[in-house]
Amino acid sequence: MNLMTPLGVPMPVNREALADRMKGDAERFVEQAGQRFGIGQWLDYSGRSLQIIDQTLRTFHPEGFLMPTSAIGYGAYVGESFRKLFGSGTWELEGGDGDAMPRLANATVGPEATANLGPFLWVLQISGELSAAADGGDAEVSSIAERYAMILDAVGRRSEIPDPVDADLVRRTHGTHRDGPSPPNA
Repeated sequence: MNLMTPLGVPMPVNREALADRMKGDAERFVEQAGQRFGIGQWLDYSGRSLQIIDQTLRTFHPEGFLMPTSAIGYGAYVGESFRKLFGSGTWELEGGDGDAMPRLANATVGPEATANLGPFLWVLQISGELSAAADGGDAEVSSIAERYAMILDAVGRRSEIPDPVDADLVRRTHGTHRDGPSPPNA
């Protein structure tokens, strides 16, 4: 059985099928983003790669227009990154038919702390498709990497917050990728 997302994309209700779908969508996103934007070499599911995702959303989707398939790819990649970074979490659908949204439930973010994470909502917020108030989020949190840093800070893992990447890395790489030789591993 599937439920429809607000993006008009059906998602499986079964957790195992949803987990397989998210993993596959994340892997396809890495391949496609590498080809389209030249950023594949940095999409390694790390905390630093979340900064690359933020830059990519702002650089290539500045007006808030995000195709449903792109939103699914971004959301799956961000969720899989958090799942790998925290070593836990279960994909599940939240909401009913027409507004079902995948989320990462029960991610162990600290020694005695779990969280339910909304990577799809975050992607839609960062891209301007959805307001931060839609999930009760803090409007001042303007990036996925910032959310990651806030979670680490809240559970005493501040030393794991990655150093910032060059603020113009994605734009420069895309220009090189499109107009000249591809960067390594693209």
